[in-house]
Amino acid sequence: MQEYRMKCSTPLKLDETLFCGQVFRWRKIGQSYYGFIGNSLTEINLTDKKLKVISYNTAEESKIKDYFRFNDDLSIIRNKYKNEQIVSELFNKFYGLRIIKQEPLECAVSYITSIASNIKKIGKTIDNLSCLSTEAQRLGNVTGHPFPDVDQFLALKESDFIRSGMGFRVKYIINFQKFFKKEERLFYQIGDMDYREGMKLLLGVKGIGEKVADCILLFGFGKLEAFPVDRWIQRALIQVYNDDIDKTTRQYLKKFAMDRFGSYAGYVQQYLFHGIRMNSIRILKI
Repeated sequence: MQEYRMKCSTPLKLDETLFCGQVFRWRKIGQSYYGFIGNSLTEINLTDKKLKVISYNTAEESKIKDYFRFNDDLSIIRNKYKNEQIVSELFNKFYGLRIIKQEPLECAVSYITSIASNIKKIGKTIDNLSCLSTEAQRLGNVTGHPFPDVDQFLALKESDFIRSGMGFRVKYIINFQKFFKKEERLFYQIGDMDYREGMKLLLGVKGIGEKVADCILLFGFGKLEAFPVDRWIQRALIQVYNDDIDKTTRQYLKKFAMDRFGSYAGYVQQYLFHGIRMNSIRILKI
């Protein structure tokens, strides 16, 4: 176990960042947040811009900073959209919400699991899968299982995916597992590819559509230009930008958003999504 104390000189809101729907296995007990950074159960507490981190395994301070993408300058990102009325309001309200740098393998499995699901169920399913293949870690009264490493993931059987509660998504996870077994090195090279190349590779896996691929590219590989469009984002864009759009299909709206928001489109997407969940945007049914 290792403890870090560091000054948090960049805006960070833990509630907004950890519970905005981009990651699924964090929980809050009292004033502390418990989840996994890499393969280590981690406790985080933020008070007066001072970050206290307790890690089950030895982890470099730099890994904590990378996880929360402290190199992303939120002031620059917010200023970029100062003329976008609704988006600007959301950045001001939830300022400190940061895109997280997730482990690509867990990210991919999580978002394939997310198809026709919800945040609570996704977290439970990934917890179940982790319990089947990894040893428990404990910090105080909190226990958790890290996500399987590469060998452990490849050793999982169809029955394991069924037991974890993946339902009809099992066939998609198996397809991804087969792809990953064959193309592990190529999968991790997505971080060095441009957005379109990474998207093309992921769409080659049966069961991964554009929305899931965009989530993997954004949250797993840091492609901040990615803009996942689900039904809620679709409704939000139609409502907010009704006078500027020509079509209402998800494919069109994704291109519209990526063209309009550019290099930080993923941040706009996350602030919009969180705004919807927090009822800061009233979404009409379409």
